[in-house]
Amino acid sequence: MKQADVDTDDKVDIFLSETDYVNKYTDKDADVAIPLKDLGIDPDKDLADQYDFTKTTASDADGVQRGSTWQCCPGTMVYRRDIAKEVFGTDDPLLLGHFRSLLIPAVMRSISSSVFIRTICSL
Repeated sequence: MKQADVDTDDKVDIFLSETDYVNKYTDKDADVAIPLKDLGIDPDKDLADQYDFTKTTASDADGVQRGSTWQCCPGTMVYRRDIAKEVFGTDDPLLLGHFRSLLIPAVMRSISSSVFIRTICSL
């Protein structure tokens, strides 16, 4: 964003970011996105109905929310139980839910790198 040497009136006021890259900008050490509270937006009150994962995605490592989203793309995993039993050794939805947190990001990374870049979507 290279805003350090820009005149105050020419600095970027608002910007959009892909979910895969938002942490680059919401990191407090990057010094490009200020806390929403500094803008008069109280995430706990004003954004109380926002999904937790969208708040987390737009927060720095200390949990300070520095961004917000208008979009939410929750993911789902659909599978055939007989194949899951063969591949994972179980077809139990609760156990496979734990696998999901490991599987989906790995699958998306392999797809993203070879086929397409993910759009704003949190899985």
